[in-house]
Amino acid sequence: MSHIRSPNALSYSQQVKKMNITNMTPHSINLKDAEGELIRSYPPSGETIRLETHSKKVAYINGAAVYRKTFSAEAELPPVEEDHFYIVSAIVATSFPDRTDFIMVNDTTRDENGRIDGNTSWATASNLA
Repeated sequence: MSHIRSPNALSYSQQVKKMNITNMTPHSINLKDAEGELIRSYPPSGETIRLETHSKKVAYINGAAVYRKTFSAEAELPPVEEDHFYIVSAIVATSFPDRTDFIMVNDTTRDENGRIDGNTSWATASNLA
């Protein structure tokens, strides 16, 4: 069962339904509104998804090797649960496009020093069509 459906297919009450979200990254994630005001901060859960890197030499370009990199989970992934999402890194989300419960930050905001200090939306790497 897909966790995410097209916004056009959701009623207003479904669009604003509160979901359980676990932050699987090592830093706090600050969700902000369009004006930059903090909606909610998601502290790290203390659990992260580590990926193992696999490299295979596939070609040479101008004398330098080109590798194809793939990733797999080093440990078991968290369970799929109804109405529960996991904030993960972009590389984790794109490595597991079948996981509709993996979300990543989108539309990041920056502080006066140019550092990312929040996001205003979520993104998914799963196929929703």
